[in-house]
Amino acid sequence: EDGTTVEVANVGSEGFADTASLLSIDASPYRIEAQTEVIAFRIGIKDLRQAFRERAGLRDLLLRFAGVVLTCTGRSVACKVTHTVEQRLAKWLLMARDRIAGDELPFTQERLSEMLGVRRPTVTEAAEALKGRGLIDYHRGKIVITDRRGLEAASCEDYDAFRHEYERLLGPV
Repeated sequence: EDGTTVEVANVGSEGFADTASLLSIDASPYRIEAQTEVIAFRIGIKDLRQAFRERAGLRDLLLRFAGVVLTCTGRSVACKVTHTVEQRLAKWLLMARDRIAGDELPFTQERLSEMLGVRRPTVTEAAEALKGRGLIDYHRGKIVITDRRGLEAASCEDYDAFRHEYERLLGPV
């Protein structure tokens, strides 16, 4: 009600939004937006559901992605209350990096604060800590991962769990 934005899911080329559309839900309760330049395909709900019913291979793929979303969403809720902002920022940057497939990420600290559900100064503090350890570098609107392995070590265990779930159900990230 107060306009606070918090990320619910992070979808890349391996998935689709909104998985609820497969469950006979015609209107998403979420705002869906691209955070970077993307090429996306759009399909009407009726056409999606028809293809879902008629094409076993597509149905299997969509259901596996929905399984990833369900598993990771539940774990994300726990992550938000049990891990530090620094760990969550490291995890988020790694997840975004996996979706974008590059070490240069076009995100502002303001945007990261929305994704993590914290105030901007809190993101600044966490980003400074990661930068001070040589894991990332950043300048206005751009974050560069400079030490991926170090960032993985700084992340909470949820990054490995999410990555494993994606690979288990969808193949290599």
